[in-house]
Amino acid sequence: MIAVPPRGPVVTSPRMPWEQGKNAFFVSVRGDSAKEITERWEKLSPGATVAQPLAPSGWTPLHGMLEDRFGITWVRVRL
Repeated sequence: MIAVPPRGPVVTSPRMPWEQGKNAFFVSVRGDSAKEITERWEKLSPGATVAQPLAPSGWTPLHGMLEDRFGITWVRVRL
């Protein structure tokens, strides 16, 4: 499934089924530098559950995903 918000497509996975009240939405935030992404990651991390540690990936220099203490899933990406 592909949703096309005003700023470009977001791909969702059929392997991650929708459950009411769980993973209702993700906030994806991109940054221009590793410093910017890392600083914001460190502010979101206290009390969070890290699903994907902030690290280089095969498709971007820096990527991470966590669920904050309020239940919001954040995806941090440096392009």
